[in-house]
Amino acid sequence: MTVSGSFDLNSTATELINDALEYCGKRDLLQTTPAEVSATCKRTFNYMMKHWQTRQIGLWLVDDITLFLEYGGTSYDIYSSGDHATTSYVKTEVATAASSGAFTVVVDSISGITNGDYVGIQLDDGTLQWTTVNGVPAAATITLTDALTDDVAVDNHIYTYTTKAQKPLDIIEARLYLSSDTEYPITVEPRDNYKNLATKTSSGKCVQLYQDPRIDRMTVYTWPVADSVQDYIKMSAKRRIDDIDGLTDNASFPQEWLLTLSTNLAYWLAPKFSIGTEKFMMIKSLADETLRDLMAFDQEGTSFTVEPR
Repeated sequence: MTVSGSFDLNSTATELINDALEYCGKRDLLQTTPAEVSATCKRTFNYMMKHWQTRQIGLWLVDDITLFLEYGGTSYDIYSSGDHATTSYVKTEVATAASSGAFTVVVDSISGITNGDYVGIQLDDGTLQWTTVNGVPAAATITLTDALTDDVAVDNHIYTYTTKAQKPLDIIEARLYLSSDTEYPITVEPRDNYKNLATKTSSGKCVQLYQDPRIDRMTVYTWPVADSVQDYIKMSAKRRIDDIDGLTDNASFPQEWLLTLSTNLAYWLAPKFSIGTEKFMMIKSLADETLRDLMAFDQEGTSFTVEPR
């Protein structure tokens, strides 16, 4: 038996739109889809995918986000220009003490640190100073864009990362990570539980957070507020589905969703093209069946125990 040995099947927005139009009987296989038709189909495609976010689909959309805490900080904005949160970071420690006003710091390892990265340095006053890496690190030395505003002792923490996390759709769970390389769970509380806290500025080890979704950002409130910048929060968060900006873009879905995308796009396009009842019901049946199959498939495997009463 001869098989391809490849597993990279994918389709562009144009191909999925053309498939949907073919289901609707609105495109001949030899026809080029007019630009204005592709434009309205692309809009509907994006609307459909954004609507699907309300169904909590997408095991593949769960990212780990690390949120770096500020001493005494009560809230943090997570978005592309927000506070210091990222999906990938480097942690190292100070190897040689540095004085206030210095533009360099010697660290245990420069592995993974690049020019232009955000860099957070734990100062001796207990705060975290953020600046950027100025130049390619060499010989265990990082050059800083801004001078140190306080002394830095050996073994103080250094955090670096390249890109801030996008606004998440939902925070599923969270953990507080300690300098001892241990972590414990943080509860994600509803609004009322956080608002009813008598003293929101109590300091200690964070045990709960409240997520407040805004249009352009996710604001996270932590309690108690951080008493050490060596602690940081790791959270599993559902990221948003990528937009289709150009017709050559791929949808941010695994390949098993391709049929579901095309049949469901056909369902949402059908009213725009005044499809007859019989054909519409056929498209609806295909769309319902494929989406139902994938919703059942797109579930995390869990175990449960049934005990006698």
